[in-house]
Amino acid sequence: MPEGPTLLLLREEAAKFAGRKVLEVAGNSRLPDIQRMRNKTVRAVRTWGKHFLLEFDRFSLRIHFLLFGSYRIDELKENASPRLSLRFANGDLHFYASSVRFIEQPLDEIYDWSADVLSDAWDPAAAKAKLQAHPDWLACDALLDQQVFSGVGNIIKNEVLYRIRVHPLSTVGALPEPLLDALVEEARNYSFDFLAWRRVYLLTKNLLVHRRSVCPSCGGKIRLAELGRTRRRAFWCDRCQPLYGGLAVQPEPMYAPRRRKRPAAAKKAAVAKKAVAEDAAVAKKAVAKKAVAKKAVAKKAVAARSTAAGQVPAKAAPTQKRATAAPAKSPVRKKTAAPVGKAKPVGKLRKINKMTSSAPGSRAR
Repeated sequence: MPEGPTLLLLREEAAKFAGRKVLEVAGNSRLPDIQRMRNKTVRAVRTWGKHFLLEFDRFSLRIHFLLFGSYRIDELKENASPRLSLRFANGDLHFYASSVRFIEQPLDEIYDWSADVLSDAWDPAAAKAKLQAHPDWLACDALLDQQVFSGVGNIIKNEVLYRIRVHPLSTVGALPEPLLDALVEEARNYSFDFLAWRRVYLLTKNLLVHRRSVCPSCGGKIRLAELGRTRRRAFWCDRCQPLYGGLAVQPEPMYAPRRRKRPAAAKKAAVAKKAVAEDAAVAKKAVAKKAVAKKAVAKKAVAARSTAAGQVPAKAAPTQKRATAAPAKSPVRKKTAAPVGKAKPVGKLRKINKMTSSAPGSRAR
């Protein structure tokens, strides 16, 4: 949730719209008369704690950023729809995931400016008197009460209690007088430190216990639990922050911060992104299916033209290889007897005559 110092930075950035006329109003806000600001002139840009205020002649616009609200000036936020957009001649103002409402009464009748820890009208004595009127309040609840410390949020609460060395479950009535004075004083001092660090983008670097796991003073483990009426996350060190007043039931430690839920705008953007991806996949399949069908039609057209010309379309050669037969061996010639009644070959006769002439008892010629 944006805290008081962040709203003060917004007020400084949006100061250029004071005295300017609203030319166009847009956004998904459900306020029925949201267009009443069109052609109206902004008389003043103000803040009270976590409330951003645009003052017109007979009414005012109040913006509360809730837990996940944000803003943009002269640019749009990616993958998000603005709750309210105001266009001026010298720029644009956009609000996201925020509460939007109109205030009909004069602002000075609605707000106690002395409760704003960053206001020049801040009254520490009045804040102390309000605390003393509720001695049973827990310290973690007292710092988040916007009627006492307007603009103090969860980060400032955790860091202030660590600075003054007070356990978040301590009761206000049990705090010694010096500690009660320190609580009121440091609520304002740390808010201005927060503002200075945010200007130079060094806030996270200067946090001592908020979202930390080890105490920077004693090296002990930082405890984490949801405490108080609003069940906001508290970070503290048991060694360095003693308990005043006591509490019968101690919270169970939670050393891993819970994952924050995504705002509705981010969920809608994720759903839309998923839908676009699914549509792209379907379109890709349709294109592939169309290409296959087109190829089949072209093939049929070629076959029809070949048939009309009296040609048989050539079939594709089989893809499987046929087994090649082994080469046939030459047959062995067998000797056969000469058929009866036929003359013997000349070579055979010569061989027979030679054998006969060399036989014993034959006469030599």
